[in-house]
Amino acid sequence: MQMNKYAELKRDNFNISEYIGTLMAEGIIEKEEGVVSEIDKKGHFSLHEYEETNLEKKFSVVSSLD
Repeated sequence: MQMNKYAELKRDNFNISEYIGTLMAEGIIEKEEGVVSEIDKKGHFSLHEYEETNLEKKFSVVSSLD
């Protein structure tokens, strides 16, 4: 999500950070880690992780949204 998209969401829902957090992270999801849908035109996708997958180790925080 881009910073300007977060600002737009926050204008519409003051408490958005309670639902999606306040940090932006990045990482790479490999197809061996779960079932991933195609990315839609808004950049959204669904991910169903395999039980042994630990995505927390694969992502790192790159900025604060607030």
